[in-house]
Amino acid sequence: MHDSGFFHIRLDERLSRQELEEIVATLLRLDHFLGRIDDLPRLLELIITEAEKLLCATASSLLLIDPATGELCFEVVRGPAAAKLLGTRVPSGEGICGRVARTRQSEIVTDVAHDPNFYAKADQETKFTTRSMLASPMVRKGELIGVLEVINKVDREPFNAHDQRILEAIADLAAIAIENARLLEENVRKERLAAVGQAMAGLAHYIKNILTGLSSSAAVIDHALEAGDHEMLTRAWKTLKASNEKVAGLVADLLSYSAPRRPKLSPVRFDAEVARLVDSMQARAAKLGVTLSYHPPDSPMWVVTDPVPLERCVLNLLVNALDALEEMALSEEHPRPGRLEVRLTKSENNAAILDVEDNGPGIPPAIQARIWEIFYSTKGSRGSGIGLAVTQKFMRELGGQVRLERTGPEGTCFRLSLPGVSAVCPTPLQEAQA
Repeated sequence: MHDSGFFHIRLDERLSRQELEEIVATLLRLDHFLGRIDDLPRLLELIITEAEKLLCATASSLLLIDPATGELCFEVVRGPAAAKLLGTRVPSGEGICGRVARTRQSEIVTDVAHDPNFYAKADQETKFTTRSMLASPMVRKGELIGVLEVINKVDREPFNAHDQRILEAIADLAAIAIENARLLEENVRKERLAAVGQAMAGLAHYIKNILTGLSSSAAVIDHALEAGDHEMLTRAWKTLKASNEKVAGLVADLLSYSAPRRPKLSPVRFDAEVARLVDSMQARAAKLGVTLSYHPPDSPMWVVTDPVPLERCVLNLLVNALDALEEMALSEEHPRPGRLEVRLTKSENNAAILDVEDNGPGIPPAIQARIWEIFYSTKGSRGSGIGLAVTQKFMRELGGQVRLERTGPEGTCFRLSLPGVSAVCPTPLQEAQA
């Protein structure tokens, strides 16, 4: 239960049992909402709605103070003038609400039109007639948050001291809700800033490594040109090209992740596409001493998909597996021979299943849940932390999925699946239906 104190208010002994039950039920309901609704505008709307109903008012509003200017802003408004008043700012000290904010004391005004502080502009602009008003300050831990007010009782009677005690209890509740929401918002903001800072730090290291490769290659190329050393020039050019491809890949991944992409569907022979991509990785695998094997399906496997993001997904899984095997070779004194197996099969529900399995060190349990987070990388400054996040996004857009199938000390297997496999190239009609 929250420390709003509204269960200690003194209720009028002349109230009927039904009236008492309604008051207690309303306050309990509001307290229940306070702990379960994290949408502040909705919660504040509920608070003033309950206040208006309980006090039999025809209109109500909640104003928040702007600490920078001292102005009170109509944050939530109910009643005939709601649309025109919402967002209106009352200058510091003006109006009855301004006086309540200054004194931090509730007020009952039975004849609003003759009150010296009446902010007549609101009635003039809304064509609404304010006869009587009850206003209470919202204060939390000595800080003024705003003012809660109800206007014009339905029976045209003035508000009384009993009404005032109830509104004060509700104002206390509203103050708690606003304070909690602001604390939550501040914590979320800090967490986001920390996450962005951490992500940018990792990304900066990755980019720095690429730039180092580019500048080093450029220096070697200059030296090779001066010396006429074509062999050195060839080696340096390969390094420069690889660094350039990393930059292009990073930019492509960032652009791909930042916005939704509508797939451009066409028939793709998936088994042949995987074979081509595996072949493109054979040179790197051989350089690392890794045996890279492809186990194709027994028959052709066609899918209707977008070949561009699909290629990116398969390449990301292959590159990640080779990176893991390279890490094993560098970090272990007597590493086992690296092995990477790529297997394409068809499931019982007619989906293409691509398994990319390595015999690397596996993914520690503590970080398995984080591998899909954008900018989270297990490779330190050698990784951008974008690949798996982009792969997951692409597969969702293609109607498929990618998941970590299994991992442990003996290796890791990622599984990519796509629905709608066909043994023959789809006709235009089949393609449209797919």
